[in-house]
Amino acid sequence: MRVLQIVPSLNSGGVERCVAEISNYLISQGDEVFVMSSGGWMQMLFNKKCKHIKANVATKNPFKIISNAKYIRKFCEENKIDIVHVHSRAPAWSCYLARKRSKFKLVTTVHAMYSKSNIIKKYYNSIMLKSDTIITVSDFLKNHIIQEYNTMGKKINIVKRGIEVDVFSRSKVSHQRLSILVSEIRIPDNKFIITVPARITECKGHLYVIQALSMIKHADYLCVFVGDWNKKRKYKNKLENIITKLNMEDKISFVGSVKDMAAMYFLSDLVILPSIKPESFGKVIIEAGAMGCTILSTNIGNPRDIIVNGVNGFLVEPRDALSMSRKIINIINSGINKDTEYKDSVSKYFTSNFNVINTCKEEYEIFKKVLGVKNTQAL
Repeated sequence: MRVLQIVPSLNSGGVERCVAEISNYLISQGDEVFVMSSGGWMQMLFNKKCKHIKANVATKNPFKIISNAKYIRKFCEENKIDIVHVHSRAPAWSCYLARKRSKFKLVTTVHAMYSKSNIIKKYYNSIMLKSDTIITVSDFLKNHIIQEYNTMGKKINIVKRGIEVDVFSRSKVSHQRLSILVSEIRIPDNKFIITVPARITECKGHLYVIQALSMIKHADYLCVFVGDWNKKRKYKNKLENIITKLNMEDKISFVGSVKDMAAMYFLSDLVILPSIKPESFGKVIIEAGAMGCTILSTNIGNPRDIIVNGVNGFLVEPRDALSMSRKIINIINSGINKDTEYKDSVSKYFTSNFNVINTCKEEYEIFKKVLGVKNTQAL
């Protein structure tokens, strides 16, 4: 089987990591994989046998989308591509146009809910449904697609995201890795570490974490905002101004992207996902859970289907800073973050139910099905 994966870039994010995971699995099965993107540091996550093609597939310029379609069609013909697996809307339009004169099968994965401010935007989004088969990451997202786009669910396959259990394992995080991370982002000793692993943007709810923490007067903590802000510098500045006005500069830290997230979770006493818009999946919950972290999430989107409140994590309503504050205080006072039995129980639940190997196997079966074969070795 020859598969072309297309993703806008490989700089950071859960989508890019998912592309690396399925690509590496395909290679382990003896298949040939090409990845087309604008490049990025996450290329290091791919198997060396994976071939990278650098192209500006992220562009939304209509003329360049057409130009990319011609390039993709030619590439697929020359390399005898069986399946093109696309993970974003702009390149999906190029693939849709390219497929009209090519023999490859088109698979799209919808990783998130798309904004639909007007009819044109909704039509632009709908390209992800014009493939031979569709993959989505949760029941929540599948139901959303069916309702919003008035489409049948027959060709929508749910493949829940997983994590590499050998990577997100407390036993695999060395003292050296912890020391390097502590030095890089300056994590102090003997403080309660609260981690918010989310890119800096309004919908992720950082503002409500700040408000919640401002109500906590007698706790020795440090809250670390882990996430990129390159596209939201003004919003980051706004949050920093609020933090300054509240005299909380020594309580909240922006550290940008962290490459060694397993080490970050290891150092965390509490991980918060404070989204105010529904999360399509919430992979950081799975990662943190596998590491045995205490998790606090807003009760919205797919996280409420993952977390059993009070069992493998805790839930609060979105935009409710007061309830979040009270929950954080309860967690700090309970000492649950140091409860080894609780950590082991949480870790066992997430590693058992969200193993990336199972995710890859399910996607592999979908690829075989769309090609109409049972034994891909014949390809």
